[in-house]
Amino acid sequence: MIKLSTTSSYPLAIDVEITPPIVYLDYCVIIELSKNDAIGQKVRDTILEKNGTLCWTWAHLLELSSLGLGNTYSTAKIYLESFGANFVLMEIDVGVVMQKEQKSRPWKEYPQIDMAFIQETIRTWDGLSPINIGIILQEFENNPSSGDRWKRMHKTWKKDIQALIHKARNYYKKNPKSIKQNDLYFVNCPSYPPHTQYIHYRLMKECIISNETFNESDSVDYLHSVVSTAYTDFVVLDKKWARRLRNINLPTETAKIFSITEMDSFLNELIKFQFRQPHPTPPQP
Repeated sequence: MIKLSTTSSYPLAIDVEITPPIVYLDYCVIIELSKNDAIGQKVRDTILEKNGTLCWTWAHLLELSSLGLGNTYSTAKIYLESFGANFVLMEIDVGVVMQKEQKSRPWKEYPQIDMAFIQETIRTWDGLSPINIGIILQEFENNPSSGDRWKRMHKTWKKDIQALIHKARNYYKKNPKSIKQNDLYFVNCPSYPPHTQYIHYRLMKECIISNETFNESDSVDYLHSVVSTAYTDFVVLDKKWARRLRNINLPTETAKIFSITEMDSFLNELIKFQFRQPHPTPPQP
């Protein structure tokens, strides 16, 4: 949950609180739910009734804003706004998340939250209006150049991660036994949650040994899959990434995985959800 306030010392003070059920809905899932009033409203209403948290990322916001001010954009924006302040924006840089996790616990801030993006983009809030994701999207509408830094990062990451996977695949094809070296990384992974490092290595291995095409768009999907699975209660992805995550041996403390074709099953599990704390959290003030 995003809380904004003004004080005499700080014109804009930002506080973040994450309350379960914590739900990550992929970009394609939000688009689909925004078009389907029946199940879209049920998913949103269930999350809000339980005072849960919707997780999204700056990469998705850029993808949505790049659609232009058409019907798909407007419908998705209205749907996202309807979650009110019950949202957080995740950090998708796996390396940054793991660096934060290495600090002393309890953490001073959530490792999986992208506070830098939140602080830099929530500029159009008037201090009175309700808080929602639309504030950031409105900033992109009013100032298209405000997202340039993130657009450059988005473009670079897509190319770099795709190149990394392709290089590793080529090496694996020439040296099939080399994949066993990857398993050595698992030995040093922490046995306690969150399991970011473990999921990172396992999913990387799954992508390397797969014969499926790894597109530029898969790069950001990979990052989203790792962080969301480590830090949420439910993850809903497209069929390919849901299958890839199910192919690895996920610890029980990680998220329940669903594909976009399993919305009814996801909704049933969401309705039945009871509180659990899957990973350590920052101390409450």
